[in-house]
Amino acid sequence: MPVRGFFSARTRHDALLASSFKFAETDFPGIFGITRKILPSSHDNTLTQRIVRVLIATSRQFDGHGRLLVMTTLQKTAHTAPGNTMRKHVNRMLLSTFALLAVSTTGCFGIGTGTYNLGLLGFPIPVSPYYQHKQEEKFWKHERYERVPILGPITSGGPVVALDPPSDDEVMHALETARPVQGGIPLIYEKQRNGVRIIKEKIADYIDPPRFYPLIGPAQLHHAHYKCTIYFDEKTTVGYPVPHTLHDREAIEVVYIDHNHFHMVGDVEPYKTPNL
Repeated sequence: MPVRGFFSARTRHDALLASSFKFAETDFPGIFGITRKILPSSHDNTLTQRIVRVLIATSRQFDGHGRLLVMTTLQKTAHTAPGNTMRKHVNRMLLSTFALLAVSTTGCFGIGTGTYNLGLLGFPIPVSPYYQHKQEEKFWKHERYERVPILGPITSGGPVVALDPPSDDEVMHALETARPVQGGIPLIYEKQRNGVRIIKEKIADYIDPPRFYPLIGPAQLHHAHYKCTIYFDEKTTVGYPVPHTLHDREAIEVVYIDHNHFHMVGDVEPYKTPNL
């Protein structure tokens, strides 16, 4: 039955178009809900030459006043027309091509240069010399002071005396571990050590009875303990937030160093360097 009515539209063109015609409504199920095909029923000669079909796809949503929200497919397909979709794809392809060309021609981050692109990891990261020195110092101590030597058997009838007191370098590394002065921030926090004097005392020197040690064999452990007293002048300079200087002219620190080592037991052949 032809009826004259209006349908809700978001564009002014659809509203004017709907208000000037008589429509015959036919409901049929659609994908997103009920789809109404509205055909013009006017007999105007100027309009008979044109067949206007307006599809109104109703979604199952309501506004705050309980009214059904109606959106025309003209509005819905305006943004998803084949021409618009193809134009978007072409624009994205062009932008991707320009971005790829820009990246491939930028310095050492090129894609065709035979190297991998590391992203942010490809930029040089500044590292303080302090960390480099710490790694070198760690290896220095491990190579010279943190290994347990294995000496030959004790001479029969000879004195059991340790003859290797700690060196000044070893004492200073032990002092740096106990009371560090490295790693300060210039003009913010700095610490200096001057006028160092070292006194070394042997406080223990004895040897354990022979026993079997894994990976070593029959051996004796020789204990040698040293007490090292260090006297020095320590100067601390603070630049922020309150600039001040602290100068301790009678700083004292005591460190204990163990020089334990093994002695082989029995008729043991000396170590020979293998022929490579």
